[in-house]
Amino acid sequence: MATSIAAPASPFISIWMDPRGTIRRIVATDPTRNVLMLAATGPALQALGSSWARAINKPQTLSVFWPFGVAFWVALQAILGVVALYGFASLYGWTGRMLGGHANSIEVRAALAWAQIPIIAAAVIGIAGALAGVPYPDLVPGALPHFTRSFGELALLELFFGWWGFIVSLHTLGEVQGFSAWRALGSILLGVLVMIVILGVSILFLVLMIRTMLH
Repeated sequence: MATSIAAPASPFISIWMDPRGTIRRIVATDPTRNVLMLAATGPALQALGSSWARAINKPQTLSVFWPFGVAFWVALQAILGVVALYGFASLYGWTGRMLGGHANSIEVRAALAWAQIPIIAAAVIGIAGALAGVPYPDLVPGALPHFTRSFGELALLELFFGWWGFIVSLHTLGEVQGFSAWRALGSILLGVLVMIVILGVSILFLVLMIRTMLH
């Protein structure tokens, strides 16, 4: 009697609870699958959600050019999302190899991009909240913003999905590098340290250059 083997679930679903197995299958078949789309979608949806929230809460401030501004902002964020993916993949790939990893840039990009699924879900929730009329707090200089209960619940839900996305990224990154999620966290922290050092050296160089020009 032949036994049937169930086909694996869609990676958009399985990534939530089985990030290691999901990214393993993706890398083994097509590591470039949906990578650019996922990298662009999250930032684009976040930009769209924030723009809609401001428009719904303060429609009197809108101009006739608002749709064009939103379209430009969303497109820009999508492009920056792809640029950020390439930058962080190169950085975390390098720091991961310093800690004993073996992933190439394509595999690291796949790991980071597919970990964006919960982040994208959080952005969709934010858009749904804005369209449902959840009042966003007014940011007035010198005054504390007033948070409504509905906004607080929405923010907590988005925070949960964002945190889950970070946990997923530790496992996907660890899987392609061939080490644990804890070492993946170490590679990310090492990458952050490298960015801080580069930023600090750049600021110091800029200050010294300005002082030299003024004197």
